[in-house]
Amino acid sequence: MHYTNSIIIISSSSSISSSSSSSSSSVVIVVVVVVVVVGLGTEFCGVLLSLVHYAKFSVDGDGFNWLRLAGSFTDTTAQVSILAVVVGAVVAVVVMVAVVVVTSVLIVVVIAVAVAAAAAVVATTNY
Repeated sequence: MHYTNSIIIISSSSSISSSSSSSSSSVVIVVVVVVVVVGLGTEFCGVLLSLVHYAKFSVDGDGFNWLRLAGSFTDTTAQVSILAVVVGAVVAVVVMVAVVVVTSVLIVVVIAVAVAAAAAVVATTNY
């Protein structure tokens, strides 16, 4: 009877850990999407700033040098932020997969130990 309750506790704790890992993966996905969208928007603004400079430069040969610099800086910053998010997302996915695998193995080991303990108790019980 005692071992049956242990197995119920083990199975309920595994469902709790799987629901918390799915919510944390949802948060990671939302953060990655937001940062990539903001990065793409920032890169678009940088390209527009450079485009205004080059349009004026093609007309009068002078252009707006400060717009070119601001556009280049904004574009480079956006590219670096997107790259950092992509690399970070890959690392986060690898870590999450490793955590899921290790947790699954631990759950299987704990269940196997509980079943072996229950079998040992049943084997030693006199009927």
